[in-house]
Amino acid sequence: MKWMRRSDSAHRSAPVQDPAMAGAFWDLRDHAHDHPDEWDGVTAEVVFQAVAGVIERAAESGTAIDWSAIPSLVAAEALGRNDPAPLSTTDPNEAVQGLRITGINFVHDFIEVHMDDVILTGYTQPFGIIGCAGVGPSSIPRLVGKVVEELSVVEGEYVAIDSGENRLAFPIGGPSAKGPESVRLYRPAHHELGIPSAHWIW
Repeated sequence: MKWMRRSDSAHRSAPVQDPAMAGAFWDLRDHAHDHPDEWDGVTAEVVFQAVAGVIERAAESGTAIDWSAIPSLVAAEALGRNDPAPLSTTDPNEAVQGLRITGINFVHDFIEVHMDDVILTGYTQPFGIIGCAGVGPSSIPRLVGKVVEELSVVEGEYVAIDSGENRLAFPIGGPSAKGPESVRLYRPAHHELGIPSAHWIW
C-alpha cells in the first residue's frame, strides 16, 4: 500500500467535526509525552485496538456519543491492557463514596447522575426509595445535594446509590434493558493528582 500525505489545502478545508475531542486527544498526547513511564510498553496496536473497542461499544449502546470523552476511555483501556492490575482492582464505590450529587439529567431513555465530575448512567428502569416515595421523575431530583454513602453492585442484579435512607438502583439486564449495557460509571482522569480515568460497565 502506498501511503499519501494529504495536501495542506485539503487539510485546511476539512471541517473540524468535534474540537473538544481533538483537544482531548492532544491532552492525551501531552500526558504520554510527560509521563512516559505510564505508557512504557503500550504499543500502537494496543492503542488502536482500544480506540476501536471504545467507539464500537459507544455505537452499540444506541445513545448519543460524547466524543470528548473518547480519548480518556481509550487511555483507560490501553493502559489497562498493558497493566490490567490497577484498573481491575479499582473499587467503583471508592470513586463515588463521599461525593455530593450535583445534578440529575433525564436524557431521552437514560438517566445521568452527576457526582461532581463522576457520572453514573442508568439505561434501565430505576427502582428504590427516595424519602417516603418511590423512584420517579418527580422524586429522583430530590437526590441533588445528597452525599453518596455507598455504591452497591450486586452482579447480575443491580447497581445502587445509597444516601441516608435514599436508594436509587438500576437493574442489570432484565426486561427494561435496551442493549448490552445497563449501567455505566465514568470517572475522568486527574493527572495532576495521579488519578487515572476509570470506566465501569455492567
